[in-house]
Amino acid sequence: MRKAKRQSVWDRPSPYGTYEGDPGSPWQWQAAFSDAWSAPVAKEILKDESPWEVLGIRPGSSESEIKAAFRRLITEHHPDHGGDNERARRIIAAYATLGGKRTTS
Repeated sequence: MRKAKRQSVWDRPSPYGTYEGDPGSPWQWQAAFSDAWSAPVAKEILKDESPWEVLGIRPGSSESEIKAAFRRLITEHHPDHGGDNERARRIIAAYATLGGKRTTS
């Protein structure tokens, strides 16, 4: 008697709920992130602060300096690491305003 072939992980049904529609591409998820942190939303979160003040960089900083400042600050202030949620939101909005929404064609 032969042993039944074990079912592959990819063939098993998902234990999570189903997603209605096409799961999409990474570009679709990037567009959803960009919409969530659009200019009006970021302006509302930042209010009277400039994005450069929030990130602690000078105006005219390069893209790599913006990214480095964002990563350093979000690591310190992310709520998952015991930081303040409001501060993390301001950091993300500042990054989205300055350089987080750049897309490649």
